[in-house]
Amino acid sequence: MRLIPLGERILVELEDISNRKVGLIEIPDTAGEAMRCAKVIAVGNANGQFHEGDRVLFHRMSGVNMHAPALGIVDDNRLRFLMESEVIAKVEE
Repeated sequence: MRLIPLGERILVELEDISNRKVGLIEIPDTAGEAMRCAKVIAVGNANGQFHEGDRVLFHRMSGVNMHAPALGIVDDNRLRFLMESEVIAKVEE
C-alpha cells in the first residue's frame, strides 16, 4: 500500500533522536527539542520543492501524526503529514 499526499502536503518519517550524543554526553528525547528532522517518503501533486529522500527540518509541533485504523495504522509516531509551509529547511550534507 502506498499513501500519496494531496496538494502541498508531504509525508515524512521522523528520525530517531533517542540515542543522540554530543561528545560523551547523551541527550535524551525528553530534552524538549524544538526542531525535528525527517526523511520525505511521499510528496503531494502540487509540491515542487521537495522530493522523496530529502531530509527536512521543522518545528516539533508541526504536522499531523498518522492515525488510520482502517489501514492498520494506529498512532504511528514515526509518520507525519506536513504542509510545505511548515518546513523550515532542507538538510543537505
